[in-house]
Amino acid sequence: MNVIVVVGGSQLQFPLVEAALREGKNVVCIDGDENCYCAKLADITFVNCDISDPVSCILELKNFDIENAVTAQSDVGVILVEQLKKIINRSDENLIAAEIFTYKDKFRQYLRERDLSTADFLIASITDDLTETIRRFSSLNFPIAVKPSDSSGSRGVTKVTDIQQLRKAILKAFPFSKRGVILAESWFTGEEFGAQSFVDERGYCVYLHHNDHVYNNIPVAHSETSKNHRLEEKIQTIVTDLSIKNAILNIDAVKFKNDVEIIEIGLRLGATDIFKMVNEKFNVNIFVNIIRSDYKLNDFKSASKLYGILFNPTEKKFIKNKSINS
Repeated sequence: MNVIVVVGGSQLQFPLVEAALREGKNVVCIDGDENCYCAKLADITFVNCDISDPVSCILELKNFDIENAVTAQSDVGVILVEQLKKIINRSDENLIAAEIFTYKDKFRQYLRERDLSTADFLIASITDDLTETIRRFSSLNFPIAVKPSDSSGSRGVTKVTDIQQLRKAILKAFPFSKRGVILAESWFTGEEFGAQSFVDERGYCVYLHHNDHVYNNIPVAHSETSKNHRLEEKIQTIVTDLSIKNAILNIDAVKFKNDVEIIEIGLRLGATDIFKMVNEKFNVNIFVNIIRSDYKLNDFKSASKLYGILFNPTEKKFIKNKSINS
């Protein structure tokens, strides 16, 4: 039984279900909400379990002959996906990266240890004294961001501009962290932009930059080549260091002074409409590639010509592609 486990049952996961069925696979969708979008689909098996609890989910799925586990457009199920892949493939190839990227405190520490970020940050636990946490966080230069360590998107995140706002921000952040860990970090003021990095089995990367705007039905890339290049240098360092292979990275970054700061990386496809447009323009259905765990770069090179940089780790150099703005 060729079972594809789709982790998460919201409408964001439906393109994966659709792609798996098109590939002739049996689909099992797992989610903690029994009323979620995918639970209502007739052609799949639905398992009701909290996907932020990998141990319980793995027990619920133990009787299925799983070929692959996938998720997209959300960070919630990423660690479960990689733990299932470890069981399926007897390899934890990307599990360490998934854990570092998912937990913001670990990610900030990782970037600092490798001189990939200038952000100041402090960590606090729910068991810490609140007054002491306020005192410690106020030692950072305002403005700062107070956020839960393990919540995706902007849930529980507050921009704090003075000490009077800290108590409310801290109390807001804690309920969104299952680990009971929050952090305060530098707030970077600058132009935000994003990128998707497609990593093949060799660790080669193709990048698709975007700022969520389109031109003639083509996603418009971020315009500053030097900033893009600096981002790729940092991402390639991370990909090589963590031995990431056969993966997609969803990257959020911000231009800051003369550098680029990485805000977050998700080990999954980003939640934008860009890939619908890429599919229409270049006939590349990324969701099929995810189902197949097939990230051969030829499938993405055409799309990356919108604005991308191909990094060849063997020759240790970047090959720049033309922007539609050039």
